[in-house]
Amino acid sequence: DERVADAARQLARTHYLSGRYQVAIGYYAKNLTIRKLLYGDQHPQTAVALNCLGMANKVLGNYEEGLKYCKQAYEVKLELYGKNHSDTAVTIDNIGSLYHLNGMFDEAMVRARTALILFCISYRFHSIVLSWVSIHCTGML
Repeated sequence: DERVADAARQLARTHYLSGRYQVAIGYYAKNLTIRKLLYGDQHPQTAVALNCLGMANKVLGNYEEGLKYCKQAYEVKLELYGKNHSDTAVTIDNIGSLYHLNGMFDEAMVRARTALILFCISYRFHSIVLSWVSIHCTGML
């Protein structure tokens, strides 16, 4: 039932915001399991659950585990929305932050620049911003 998944996500969020990250991860994992049962692997709610689990692992310093979940979320969002969507950009940015924390700075920079470009495209920023991005990030996508 979707209400069970929503309750698990709400409990996860409450524990997360209270600093009880390990408990939050348990509830985020339950939320993910339920979302996959309800919707399958290729659904927006599944992608959100994957991303939440990835970012909760990030806070605990489980960067590899966080990266695994965020990459899965990226694949789902790419399939659902394509690469020029703000939700896809958020996940690319999250992946970049995990690469940064893993000391993979070149990979982090590529993701940060890509996310910036996609945010500009998604939110139709002023042409001056787009010009700056195209000058400084040529060939990054």
